[in-house]
Amino acid sequence: MEVRADGKELWATARFGRRVQVVDLTTKALKTSIPVGSSPHGVFFLNHARRK
Repeated sequence: MEVRADGKELWATARFGRRVQVVDLTTKALKTSIPVGSSPHGVFFLNHARRK
């Protein structure tokens, strides 16, 4: 999982569903589901939200 730098979206892999899903953190709703091929294992943003 990874949170955008602006804190507005969570991107997470659905490994066995072969998708990356984007959740709007304001509404807590699934924004989109992106088919990516077999077994995605992670998401990384170079410019991600600050870690605590």
